[in-house]
Amino acid sequence: MTELPTDDQDESKTEEIQTEINTNVSHKGKGTVYAVQTVMEGNRRVDWKIGHIDGTFAEGSDYYYKDELFHSNDLQKMSENGSLGKKIKNKTFYELLESDISTDGGKLTEKKVYDLNRVDAAEWATEYLDGNMRPEIILDEWWEDMKSLYDEGELE
Repeated sequence: MTELPTDDQDESKTEEIQTEINTNVSHKGKGTVYAVQTVMEGNRRVDWKIGHIDGTFAEGSDYYYKDELFHSNDLQKMSENGSLGKKIKNKTFYELLESDISTDGGKLTEKKVYDLNRVDAAEWATEYLDGNMRPEIILDEWWEDMKSLYDEGELE
């Protein structure tokens, strides 16, 4: 079992945050990972993975302390974000431009408009990772939340 620091022991929080996005990734598990953003500060590290499972937007994350994995969230479909793109084949998909849900006589209708140009999935995932979450939130909220759950014995 990995020994995680107490808040007063963790001096790594004063170090500079480093980020890197990599599209040359290997993934063992369900789905396809197109890009991983690694966010590090001292001994703390989070790898945030973006990809698709069966054509639906998916994400996962791995949590490290002193380069030792202490928790992994497998790639999971994100239903609330599932319409960001529709996977076609060979790491390409159509990006969603517009979505509208309406009711007509009690019947629910969903209309989606996709960009008809194929989008390179790795390029799109890189842009998504780079612009959707500040590194400070990944370390100071996500990592700290997982550390708390780990300390409380709540993680498998």
